[in-house]
Amino acid sequence: MDDHATHERISGVAYELWVTAGCPEDQADHFWHVAEQRLAEEARVAKPEAVVEVPEGTVAQPATKRRAEPDAG
Repeated sequence: MDDHATHERISGVAYELWVTAGCPEDQADHFWHVAEQRLAEEARVAKPEAVVEVPEGTVAQPATKRRAEPDAG
């Protein structure tokens, strides 16, 4: 999404929030920030998980977590 489209989406969400809140004065920055956060969260949730291609004939092994080594000092 380009910058103009992003700006328009944020503006629309901020406006809806402002109207829902009763159109309070001097709150534009607050509603803009809330709209940015909501859209960022939606984008994060909508982003698909990474897919790793495994060559045919191989067996994928699950990732293992390494245990932290104790400090030697």
